[in-house]
Amino acid sequence: MTKSRALLAVVGFSALPAAALAHTPGAEISGLIDGFRHPLLGWDHLLAMLAIGAWAAQQRGRARFAIPLGFLTAMCVGGLLGTRGAALPLAELAIGGSVLTFGALAGRRARLATPLAVAIASAFGFAHGFAHGAELPPTASFAAFGLGMLGATAALQGVGWLACRLIAAALATSAFSSGANAAATGLEVEEIVVSGRSSSCSAPT
Repeated sequence: MTKSRALLAVVGFSALPAAALAHTPGAEISGLIDGFRHPLLGWDHLLAMLAIGAWAAQQRGRARFAIPLGFLTAMCVGGLLGTRGAALPLAELAIGGSVLTFGALAGRRARLATPLAVAIASAFGFAHGFAHGAELPPTASFAAFGLGMLGATAALQGVGWLACRLIAAALATSAFSSGANAAATGLEVEEIVVSGRSSSCSAPT
């Protein structure tokens, strides 16, 4: 899946709940707040999103965007099925496993083939979306809840992505500074040694 196709898929799924907002007056605000807050209150979802953002930031080329977009797209599909009362065995176990999986992938700076990386992200995204959809409050608007959930999830991934990039930049700067300092120290030592040898050679006998 190319970056443009993945982006169109997310926009398309986002447009579905947005189009339904006009038919759910009175519940939009509460549903939007509930949907946005829901991912932030679950430690498993929060940690997984930060980790997948960091993992995506370590990739090259289109994988940097395809991984989070694949997750968001699959989450929308899973959320829709979750609200319809479908059954997904071991969904909670998959969510817990996503924390460990994304954490390990980010920690090892793993760079898998893009289709495989997107497939992993999408599988876990579906499980996360399904669980969130099944927990939709009875009084909440599905459209608003879905938009809030999508926004919070994308924001968490963005935080993880940005944090990883900033840390990498800081480490690179620190390493450069350390190398420069070491080189400068080496030059000073060499200059002292050379000066000492010159003084020794020019001393009267």
